[in-house]
Amino acid sequence: MKNSFKIKIYSRGGQRVKSMVESLENFPGFFLTTLVKYDGVISGGMVETNIVLSKKKKVSPFFEKANLCISLTEVEKPIKADEYLKVSDVSEIDLKEKLFAVI
Repeated sequence: MKNSFKIKIYSRGGQRVKSMVESLENFPGFFLTTLVKYDGVISGGMVETNIVLSKKKKVSPFFEKANLCISLTEVEKPIKADEYLKVSDVSEIDLKEKLFAVI
């Protein structure tokens, strides 16, 4: 694995992405940086989550290309990524298992 691994998640409010991100907080040997962007809709609106797992303590959560893009909802223009996953529920993917596979 390089010094960092970047993940972009597209979802709607209430799809439990926050709990999936929290599961990465103690990923061995890496620091977690996140940025969550909500649209203006009060309930069930679009949520974009940027995740960076890095060996450095301070990294920017902004990036133009992800290593992994996960989509739980339809997206007009997804970010550029090395790998794309389309799932209907967060239970369909184990992020820790996916990350251990690339370390």
